[in-house]
Amino acid sequence: MSYPRNAASPKPICVGSVVLTADGTVQTSDCFARVSLDGGAWGAGGGSLAYDATSGVVTYAPIQAEVNGDVLMIGVYKANCLGCSATVLMDLQTADNNTILASATYGLSALKTLLDTTGIKVLSIADDAITAAATKADAVTKIQAGLAAAAKLLAYVQLLARKDAAIATDNATELAEINANGGTGAGAYANTTEAQEAIRDKLPANLEDLSITETTGLVKATDQDGNPLAGRNSMLPK
Repeated sequence: MSYPRNAASPKPICVGSVVLTADGTVQTSDCFARVSLDGGAWGAGGGSLAYDATSGVVTYAPIQAEVNGDVLMIGVYKANCLGCSATVLMDLQTADNNTILASATYGLSALKTLLDTTGIKVLSIADDAITAAATKADAVTKIQAGLAAAAKLLAYVQLLARKDAAIATDNATELAEINANGGTGAGAYANTTEAQEAIRDKLPANLEDLSITETTGLVKATDQDGNPLAGRNSMLPK
């Protein structure tokens, strides 16, 4: 298990159960603790033992000096009993601050110095950079940008669909963008003559009403009495 290093008020650690060898009775009182820090000599524990009468589990709450290291070994025993033990690994977090990470030699400041020396840039974010107000402002900006893009698209569609001069005036900016010189020449699009509406108005209401003359420029040839001629030479240029 991992445990906060050098905690001012260490929390209890579950060690196990102590059992009387004669009959297997689980002991819930009068046990003793021994501790060893970082593989050093064993000594009487300075902390306190507690018992759970229901499960028979023994816990040990060490003192601060016993957790100011890397590995704490705990043994709990009682005469004529089988004892129990636990090994605790300390993590980097202390009770008040992270002394190793804050260390100028091994910590984050040393890492930043190394990165700065090697030319690697570290992105720093101010503590108050992400706030409710900043998040709200960013959301509003994005919504406004989306609405502006939608309005721009609508203007293009209007210019492509409508032939009236009013829409050309209303969307003069977009009309100029359509005809803008992209590098090899400008366009000459005019919605008044080239929009879908303008093209529609140039055609008959019903395309089936178009005559051969209207589509080809040819007329039906007739004889001197006005009777239509048949065959290959029945159609002549108008």
